[in-house]
Amino acid sequence: MFCSGCAWFHPRQDASAAVNAEQNPSSRPAWVRTGKILDGQLLRQGGKVFIVPFKAGVNVVADDELDKISLMMVKGIAEAIKENGAAFEILGPDRAREADWIVSGYVTGVGRPSRLIRWIFQKRRISLQVEGRMVQSPSQKNVAVFTDEERANPREKDHKQLGYDIGRDIGRFIVSALE
Repeated sequence: MFCSGCAWFHPRQDASAAVNAEQNPSSRPAWVRTGKILDGQLLRQGGKVFIVPFKAGVNVVADDELDKISLMMVKGIAEAIKENGAAFEILGPDRAREADWIVSGYVTGVGRPSRLIRWIFQKRRISLQVEGRMVQSPSQKNVAVFTDEERANPREKDHKQLGYDIGRDIGRFIVSALE
């Protein structure tokens, strides 16, 4: 195969930074790919948070691996909120009815390169994409919405670790509303 000219090979532009800069005009870091706090005043009250394990989205297979990835996301969100958000208390499934806030979402993509792509292009990157929201429990009012994506070399991380990293980013995003 031959490609004349270097104009065809351009580095990929990541538009998510521009979107986050638009939505987060302050100098705070943008923890998730896209996210918006819809009612920061309401969220600043704090309270009890219940995190629902993320479900399989469209074109994602619901299997044991996805359950493990979702539980790692829950662990990451809970740890990030505990570390940074003294105004929130994380509830377990036994106390879910007491929750003031519910975090839920969907895993929208679990990416693995096919064997042909790995063999021909030597691409070995895996990816994980999620979307979700945080709602006020009694009124079901959305207070935050977000999407996030992580990519990694499978020699360094697996999908469960990507889920944990995404969970930590989501937790930091939620706590950023308190600032």
